[in-house]
Amino acid sequence: MAAIDRELYEYILVNSSNITTKWFTAKCDFDSPFYSNNLNPEIDKVLKEQHALTISTVAYAFLEEEHGFQEQLLIWAETVAQSRIEHNIPIHDVIKALNKTRETIWLFVENFAFAHLDELLNTVVLRWSRLFNTAFDQLIHSF
Repeated sequence: MAAIDRELYEYILVNSSNITTKWFTAKCDFDSPFYSNNLNPEIDKVLKEQHALTISTVAYAFLEEEHGFQEQLLIWAETVAQSRIEHNIPIHDVIKALNKTRETIWLFVENFAFAHLDELLNTVVLRWSRLFNTAFDQLIHSF
């Protein structure tokens, strides 16, 4: 693993609350009563916790440590599946929210890449894209 991969991982974790804030501003576009901007503090707390777990799980993919990622993925899948059952959330609503999370996190990856242009080759960013999208595909599949 390259040092820049570890830096990206740490950047995503450090900016987790910023990513969540940006995602929360976009959730008013959701049709789902659970994900929409309903101002329910209980649901917002659940969403913030799950969003932080989603971010840390996906960020782990940048480290290319498959065993650690799979452990995180299992924790994520169990947590989100249990919440989906408890709150009676349709799967398509979860996937829509995940796709918005994918877009939001990738904006932060882009910001990181632009800040490190002189250190990065295009192949590194392409590898990050592959790792990132594969991780999200695994999230959706495991769910």
